[in-house]
Amino acid sequence: EKASIDEIYIDVTSVAHEMAQRVMMEERKDVVESEQSDDSDQKEAAASSAKYTSYWQDILHNLGAARCTTVGGVEEISANALAANSLSKDEIRRGSQFQVLDSSGETPLDSGSRTWWQRNLGDWSDLEIALACGAALAARARSDVASQFTTKTKDGREGATFTLSAGISTNKTLAKLASGMKKPNRQTLINPEEGDTLQKLFHPLPIGRIKGLGGKFGIELSEKLGVATVGDVAKLSLGDIERCYPPSPDNETAQFLFNISRGICTEEVNDRTICKSIGCGKTFRNHLALDPSNEDDIKKWTGELCGELTERLAVDRKENLRTPKLFGVSVHMSDKKRSASKSTPTPNSFERYSETAIKLIRRIAKPSSGSKIEGLTVFVSSFVEVADEANSIMAAFGKAPTRKVSDCTAVQSSW
Repeated sequence: EKASIDEIYIDVTSVAHEMAQRVMMEERKDVVESEQSDDSDQKEAAASSAKYTSYWQDILHNLGAARCTTVGGVEEISANALAANSLSKDEIRRGSQFQVLDSSGETPLDSGSRTWWQRNLGDWSDLEIALACGAALAARARSDVASQFTTKTKDGREGATFTLSAGISTNKTLAKLASGMKKPNRQTLINPEEGDTLQKLFHPLPIGRIKGLGGKFGIELSEKLGVATVGDVAKLSLGDIERCYPPSPDNETAQFLFNISRGICTEEVNDRTICKSIGCGKTFRNHLALDPSNEDDIKKWTGELCGELTERLAVDRKENLRTPKLFGVSVHMSDKKRSASKSTPTPNSFERYSETAIKLIRRIAKPSSGSKIEGLTVFVSSFVEVADEANSIMAAFGKAPTRKVSDCTAVQSSW
């Protein structure tokens, strides 16, 4: 399921279970051979083999699960990791020094994770074996992508490559959380049945980090329930939540909040290979931050981003025969913890894209506020099918001059 331009979900349940069953069948075979042997040395050798079957070794080492997968909850968390885990959704999207610092160094795994991976096979639960198989699949996928996109220097050495981060867990919400914990080029496994893992990793998160709990609803939720973190919601009973969000056949908000705060997510991975929204954005750090009163800078960058957006929309229109109904901007101000967004019906010409974006920016960034713009994104969403290209809005875009901005980013990031 394609969640954004650079984020996908993959349901590997059936494959992981098949791999896990093979591991357990080999283990049982080795145990039987050990019990049937009359020689004590052969018994000992067979018992040792039962701990580490050949296929299990492939999963741990040849496919790389044990080499590159941090285990959330048992990890010995560094100061940088703690700082990275507490980042807001906007900070995760922009990238943070704490994520990079925590992912650097020659030893990729902490001692807690290494100990978890080095246990005897007989000490593993069925779920842990299945999650390990999922981690092996993710490691293989990341390795294949890196190999496919590795460049060569002039003297034939390997140069830059395209790296991925990954999260492995029992549902989409926890996998999403895990994918953002170790960046760049790392992966994390979360087992919700592992002791106090949820209390350590999930409950301290601001509610805005969870899909469906951000924006206006997140603010409303904080005010109505008096909560700031996922753990605050988890402390409430279902009855407490239902008093603020009464259940009905058309409203299961209370049950959703009760479940999600406990790491329970029943949302399936749906086959979808196209994005629900398309956006182009740029971060303006430190002295590069934009002054809202500087009309020329606002016009310049709005034009650049809108130009790139319409280029991408033209391609999307040809490939997917659709056009957006909603146009919006997202602005991150230097004095705010999170970005603010405004949207409106999609304009009917390229020239009006830029003009409309500036109007929306003005509704968020007041020139007299003294605050500066540190992040700016223009986006479209709510796509509808278009049968006749000649009558579509994109036909007009194809005639418009286009401009390129090299650091175009997606509205949502991290896989």
